[in-house]
Amino acid sequence: MVDSDDELLTMEEIVNELGKTRATIHKYMRQGMPFLKKGRNNFFKKSEALKWFWGQQMGDDYVEQTSKAQEIYPEDPLAQIAYIRNNSTKRTYATGMVEIMQRAFQLNTDTMSDEICLKAGLFDQLGRGMLFAIKQIPHSDDKDDKRFFYIANRIESFISAVIQQRHAYIYKEIPFVSFFGTEVMTREKYDREEAGFYCYDEQNMEFFTTLEGRPSDAYCRL
Repeated sequence: MVDSDDELLTMEEIVNELGKTRATIHKYMRQGMPFLKKGRNNFFKKSEALKWFWGQQMGDDYVEQTSKAQEIYPEDPLAQIAYIRNNSTKRTYATGMVEIMQRAFQLNTDTMSDEICLKAGLFDQLGRGMLFAIKQIPHSDDKDDKRFFYIANRIESFISAVIQQRHAYIYKEIPFVSFFGTEVMTREKYDREEAGFYCYDEQNMEFFTTLEGRPSDAYCRL
């Protein structure tokens, strides 16, 4: 199975991956970013393009230390993180740590689980760190700030997945069998609709149905 780092990206895909414009990517190509020419189209090997990009952004320390960490500990991401923490600048440590995590989750192997189980407190710690970092972004209402929206989009994807799992009762859809057949809905919606269908009006001594929620003057059987 091919590692996702080895995939070839189109010009549009590398633009989205880096959050840059086509003009900026062409400038990078002139400056030495690796690319492949196929006919009239340009393609980019993801691992090589990202390594070149981060090397330009971070400087020699980043390239040297992250390359050494991978060379010394090729199969141990945690040892790689410890190495750059002890042998590089703070910025290289922070950026390299995230890149190592990203690379670890990009590996497609039969031994890697698709599900991760972590203590809730770790997400609280991560949230505190992310919140502090985000507060360092200058106040701006620039709707064309592609860098901000690139960052925000990926953070939102992570946060949404975490919240959906944390509050699965509300967000996870599962099949329910009822008189009307099998319907797929959340447990919260099922309970709400069941409460609406099976309500008893004491004043009129009869059952009635409603999907408007639980009426205040009726007893509902859940």
